[in-house]
Amino acid sequence: MKSTTITVTHQELSPVLKIVWQDVVLSGLVIIGFMGVAYVKSVWPQSLPWLLPDYRTHVGAEYDCIARAVRAGHGFSDPFHEQTGPTAWMPPVLPYLMAGIYWLASDNTKSMTAFMVLLQAAGTWLAGLIVLSEARRLGKIYIGIAIILGVYTANFYQLFQQTHDTGWLLIVVSLTWLLAIRSGEQSAVPSWSQAITWGAWGGLATLSSPVLGMVWVGLTCFGATQFLSVRCCLCKHLTLPFRAMREILGRSSDSQGSVNLARCETMRVAKPGLTTLDTSQATSFTGERLFRKNFWPRLVFPLLIWALTIAPWTIRNRVQLGRWIPIKSNGMYELWQSQCLDNDGILDYEVMSRHPWSSIGEQRQQYRQAGEIAFIEEKGALAKQAILARPLDFLNRMANRAIAAFVYYTSGQLIEEYFADGWPILWARVVHPWPLIAIGCIMIFGAMVKTHHVAITLVIFALGLGPYVLISYYDRYAAMLVGIKCLLVLYGCDAVFCKRETG
Repeated sequence: MKSTTITVTHQELSPVLKIVWQDVVLSGLVIIGFMGVAYVKSVWPQSLPWLLPDYRTHVGAEYDCIARAVRAGHGFSDPFHEQTGPTAWMPPVLPYLMAGIYWLASDNTKSMTAFMVLLQAAGTWLAGLIVLSEARRLGKIYIGIAIILGVYTANFYQLFQQTHDTGWLLIVVSLTWLLAIRSGEQSAVPSWSQAITWGAWGGLATLSSPVLGMVWVGLTCFGATQFLSVRCCLCKHLTLPFRAMREILGRSSDSQGSVNLARCETMRVAKPGLTTLDTSQATSFTGERLFRKNFWPRLVFPLLIWALTIAPWTIRNRVQLGRWIPIKSNGMYELWQSQCLDNDGILDYEVMSRHPWSSIGEQRQQYRQAGEIAFIEEKGALAKQAILARPLDFLNRMANRAIAAFVYYTSGQLIEEYFADGWPILWARVVHPWPLIAIGCIMIFGAMVKTHHVAITLVIFALGLGPYVLISYYDRYAAMLVGIKCLLVLYGCDAVFCKRETG
């Protein structure tokens, strides 16, 4: 196959994300509009009958109980409304933030509600700002606005009506994406200060959510191998079926179209300082040399800083609970809920109403009598026993969770009780598969491997939902990825339009 060399300028190649004041204001106006609708529903419950009842008083459930215990001087403990001793039921960052707010506000509950609403506003605003900035960079600002409105409307309850950890995790996910993009835009070996910053941020993300810790580790490994030709070859083979599909559908371009398409993709991925891209030759030696240079500052040192950041919390859990618990302890309880308590593996209102936080029932009594570790170990043993006895049932439940996470929206709330016409749930189910469809478009139209921004977004999306598919899932767990979903839809639209523009 004939080699094609494309020469472009430094300015064309630079993919640096730029934030302009117009996007800052526009994202703010969008969030003010959504928050205004949620406020109307909270003040006048009978208005807007198509919305779920307001739940701003939720303030994080177990997070709030632990924060109150910290504020009262009991330490990180008591996740279920009563004194039960030290806990690792939840990750530590948000409870300590909330305890600080209680201290500043003299234990005023309304102030805590306002703080959680502010986190929601900040998280959705930041995610929207990133989407708008990317849309402007790609020349598709109106499409970006439409995507934000569509996706935010479909996730309105989790984003604007229920005060849980969604707002804080949205902020963490958005900043993780920004830092990963900035790191990927550097063609040179990163400095030690940059490596320390990335590693410390990974520790903070992990202490905010173990799943985000997995995301960070995945991004770190991905970033360390970005110059290694092995990864490029692997991605090339993984996308072979999609490229074959493109040929079968007759969408392959002529040579001039290929040059234009490559130029369109190159302007969004190539590193600053490069002026020539050869689309047919892989410089294996250079890639491996760059990998060796980047091995310590991009992989080993950030992982070391990350481990040192989370180590005090892990040691605290060993001392106070008697077990080596890296971040939080309730993973096996979540698995037990989805495997033994639920009927299809997707958590719903009926299952969550029996949660130790939700009711003074059998589970809370068991927790109080046995203690946290014994309680979780018992539930974990039951879950393992059920999986070994019926492995196909576990796979079936995992498939149900995958469908609920990627394809068909399933709410944890009793939506049918509130919606007579059913249009909100219908809209959510229309929007829900958009990211998966977008991924298909990205792969089919050949923009996957060549675009660093797309690759980072795909890693976050896959690792952010993967653990929930394996263990336990309902719609709130996916709400922290709303901004990532918007980006994927934007990239999918860009891949389609870019293909159309280049013939």
